Amino acid sequence: MSFFEPYDPMYRDPQRNFSRWQREVIYKNDHGICGLCKKRVKGTWHCDHKIPWTLGGPTTIENGQVTHPSCNRSKYNDPNYEDIGWNRNWRAWWELIRN
Repeated sequence: MSFFEPYDPMYRDPQRNFSRWQREVIYKNDHGICGLCKKRVKGTWHCDHKIPWTLGGPTTIENGQVTHPSCNRSKYNDPNYEDIGWNRNWRAWWELIRN
């Protein structure tokens, strides 16, 4: 599955966690900046799915982002969370599977 293909909300990537290599590439691509609050990450960080894994988002470099643990926990599949650094398909998918 390519990052740019439409996601099937009933599909879940069998790989839930990002590999060490994927995490390193994502951190370098994001320059250590949180994809949600846009502040530099120091110390512990999460490798987060832009389109949540629980909603069919793949575990790929393109769908990964660096986040502070607190930022990542605050967005937990919340459809009202502002679209900050998220793939624009998020709200459309949420509406599709919610109804």
